[in-house]
Amino acid sequence: METLLAAGADAATRCRWNRRHIAWRPLHWAARSGHAPAIEFLLKVGVDVHVQTTNGVTALHHAGRSGSVQAVAALLAAGANVHAQAYGGETALHEAGRSGSAEAVAALLAAGADVHVQAYSGETALHKAGRRGSAEAVAALLAAGADVHVQAYSSETALHKAGRSGSAEAVAALVAAGADVHVKASGGEIAMHGAGRSGSADVVAALVAAGADVHVKASGGENAMHCAGRSGSADVVAALLAAGVDIYVQTNGGQTALHYAGSTGSAEAVGALLAAGADIHVQTKGGQTALHYAGWSGSAETVAVLLAAGADFTVHTNVGETALHYAGASRSAEAVAILLAAGANANEQTLGGETVLHSAGASGSADAVTALLAAGADVHTHEGWTALHGAGGSGGAEAVAALLAAGADVHVQTNGGETALHSAGASGSADAFTALLAAGADVHVQTNGGETALHYAGRSGSAEAVTALVAAGADVHVQNNVGQTSLHMRRASWRTELVVALLGTGADVHAQDHTGETAMHKACRNEDVKAVVALLAAGADVNATNQDSWTPLHVAVSQGRTRTVAALLRHDARPAPVCSTGDTPLCIAVILGRRDIIALLPPEHPADAVSTPALEAVRYKRLELLDTPQVHPFLHAHDKDCGDRVLHYATRRIDHRSVVDLLRRGADAQTPNGLGETPLAGAIRWLHRFLRDRRNEAALSPDSRPDILFRAVAVGHVVRRARGVAEREAVRGSVREKLDAWRAVVLSLLLGGADTVGLGRHGARLCARVVASVPSLGPRQAVRLLCTRRLTPRTEEAEVIEKLE
Repeated sequence: METLLAAGADAATRCRWNRRHIAWRPLHWAARSGHAPAIEFLLKVGVDVHVQTTNGVTALHHAGRSGSVQAVAALLAAGANVHAQAYGGETALHEAGRSGSAEAVAALLAAGADVHVQAYSGETALHKAGRRGSAEAVAALLAAGADVHVQAYSSETALHKAGRSGSAEAVAALVAAGADVHVKASGGEIAMHGAGRSGSADVVAALVAAGADVHVKASGGENAMHCAGRSGSADVVAALLAAGVDIYVQTNGGQTALHYAGSTGSAEAVGALLAAGADIHVQTKGGQTALHYAGWSGSAETVAVLLAAGADFTVHTNVGETALHYAGASRSAEAVAILLAAGANANEQTLGGETVLHSAGASGSADAVTALLAAGADVHTHEGWTALHGAGGSGGAEAVAALLAAGADVHVQTNGGETALHSAGASGSADAFTALLAAGADVHVQTNGGETALHYAGRSGSAEAVTALVAAGADVHVQNNVGQTSLHMRRASWRTELVVALLGTGADVHAQDHTGETAMHKACRNEDVKAVVALLAAGADVNATNQDSWTPLHVAVSQGRTRTVAALLRHDARPAPVCSTGDTPLCIAVILGRRDIIALLPPEHPADAVSTPALEAVRYKRLELLDTPQVHPFLHAHDKDCGDRVLHYATRRIDHRSVVDLLRRGADAQTPNGLGETPLAGAIRWLHRFLRDRRNEAALSPDSRPDILFRAVAVGHVVRRARGVAEREAVRGSVREKLDAWRAVVLSLLLGGADTVGLGRHGARLCARVVASVPSLGPRQAVRLLCTRRLTPRTEEAEVIEKLE
């Protein structure tokens, strides 16, 4: 790190390579790795210990997650805030609990961490430690006063979490502290359900010893034995059988524990349930038996156990699938072979006409395909698609080859016009392409949507597949029904190697689809700036516009692609193009609140743009952006349509906070818009409209004039202040808050230099009554307002604005 810093590296730079990790700094990475020396070095060179990621996570959170007490101690010694919460509400103690490190938990507790804080999910650090299964961390939190009865918003307690962890020690610690084994989560599960799913017989035994009810059903009808079946643990099954659990219970969907055990492929769990008398013939509401589930698992051993126990392989589900269909889809040639040996029909069709060969082909398993072909499966069965389509889509070149060797027709098209080559294109498998091309597949066939296999390959993101198709004569210039070439395809324009491959074969960088977009527009939606640079190097128009007059710069800014924005500007992109809705890239960046992108753009704003950057900052309540050098120059600019300025926007929304902030920044409180309306006139009009709407809403009610009361609250009283208090009490909730905000806006504008010229006699008197009702102003200032049309001399405006708070 010393070498990098000496070479000019920024110790506080943000990571941008991954959306999940955006805004991670070196200190965050050092803390997550638990590397205390690296943390100490970064702090020594001045890195801010409080710096947060975009999710509000601090380095202390990461250190807690790492479980390194040394990393935690280093950050605490530097003043890290032990109470800081991420945007999900988690503190560093939550993260330490999640790590299971009792030492890290103890260090944070010693620094004053609050053991009772709940994240926005309702979970405490004890929930996290329980889920980790760390008895030591659980004990440390309990010793600090953690409450074992706290329920998260899912209604789960720490005991639910610990039961699922499989740690008998953590469960025992919580039970000893008084945890309730009967509490149900929002899905109706108790801790015993989680214990069954954990696969730990010891946890089951601990909960049974604590009095847990093994017969409780969750809202979906599952009992603990169903969960044990899901775990595939024969030991847990045995423990629950010993506790008297009913193995015949069915869920709301009709599944028994045997179904779930079959789905895991655990022959031992299946055997234990069969030995206890489980019914092998029970069907779910979808018609599946345990044999279907075992076939899906691909476990030949489990299939064999069920067949030996008398399972019926001829049973069809509600859509006509047999266990052989499920085994074919599992990619398990062994499971397929066992079912075939038992007499299963290789040509059995579902109600939709799909055979087992379709399922096996789609799985990509050449062995399963071969086994079925050897059993007489018909390779030509065609119900909208063939097994060859499925094999091509799986990318399984060997499965494709096996089907071709059996005589599969490479030219068959689906109802949508796709050949197997299209399916292989979607998979991105160059080997599957090669096999199909060698069999005579036509690279020029277009689907009903006008797409060739090259379009599909472009969408897959595979440069090898694209190269193979082009080498076979695929036309890179073919456009689909919406005008897109293979270069327009989503992943094609997003991945550098694919862009380079297509450009190398002559793809047209200037081609536009029916919306006017080029590949450059598509590429700017992705994080890979290298793809953008490759297109620019090939001569792509950096200022090309689509049908909405959006340039690539508009797209990049709207997607928050900072590096792409920088690359476009370096390649002479116009920094302030105006789209059809009148927006510029700077306006879009302000709307999104992207300071990093705003900093890259110049303070330019064409006259034909509708809004202004400053107006958008006010509209989206991002007033702090008004202080940036790119936005501040437009503080006094008006929009193109009706001449509104920033105070018009804020006043029209009765946003007092924004009005005050704008006045402090020097916004003009007096200039009218293109309709002759000043901000103060807009506020008066808002009140009239508000009162009119309330009157109309109450037209048929006994009290048909609530607007009288509302107006009295808005205007206030000069003398009868007790009456004013009573009126305010009669108006509650959001209505009173809105009326109070209106008063504050009117007073702020008047104190900020607005006059009542143009308001008419009624409007001027309304303002005067508001002024008179304020004790610090009173009737004297109200009279002054009526006589001079202003509340303060111009020389005093700046001083008054500072006192608006």
